[in-house]
Amino acid sequence: MQDHWSHGGTLRHRRGPGTGPRRSGIQRRDGAVPSFEEKAMIFHINRLTPKPDLSEEQLKACLDLLRQVGETCPAVKSYVVGPHPTGGFAYGAVFVIEDLDGYHEYLNHPAHVRLELEGIGYLARFEAFDITDSADPEIKAKIEQVQARHFAEHPEIAALVAQAASFTRPGGEDTTTPSS
Repeated sequence: MQDHWSHGGTLRHRRGPGTGPRRSGIQRRDGAVPSFEEKAMIFHINRLTPKPDLSEEQLKACLDLLRQVGETCPAVKSYVVGPHPTGGFAYGAVFVIEDLDGYHEYLNHPAHVRLELEGIGYLARFEAFDITDSADPEIKAKIEQVQARHFAEHPEIAALVAQAASFTRPGGEDTTTPSS
C-alpha cells in the first residue's frame, strides 16, 4: 500500500446564505462573546486511521466519501480533508457548520449517511468531536441530543458503530464494546 501521506488535503469554502463575514474562526473579530440567540458555528472534527490492510483504492474511496460530504451538503460552509500529522491518527476532516439545525442536516444528508454506512468498515480507529463559539452552557447537551437523534433515525448506522473496533463520537463517548 502506498504511504498514507500521499493523499494531501485541500481546504474548501462554500459560500451561501448566512456565510458572510459574521464570524472569524472560532472567535468574533470584536472579541465579544456570542449571545445565546446568535447562531453558533460548529467545527465538527473527525480523526481517523484506516485499517492497515486497506488497498490504495479503498483508502482513496474512504477519503473521497469524506470530501463528497463537504462538497454536497449545503449545511457545510467549509471543510478540509487531509493528513493528520499528530495525535496518532492518519487523517482528519473538519466540517464547518453554522448551527444546530445545520448539524442535524449534515448528519442526515445522504452523502454523510453513505459515508457512515460504507466508511466505518474501512476504519481501525475513529474519533469525532466538536468545537463551537457558542456561549450557551447547554451546547454540549444539545450537540449530544442531535447525535442521539441521528442514531435513532438511522439504527443501521448505530449498529455499525457498536461493532466498530474504536469509534468515539462527540461528547467523548466511546461507543464500542471492549473486546474480552
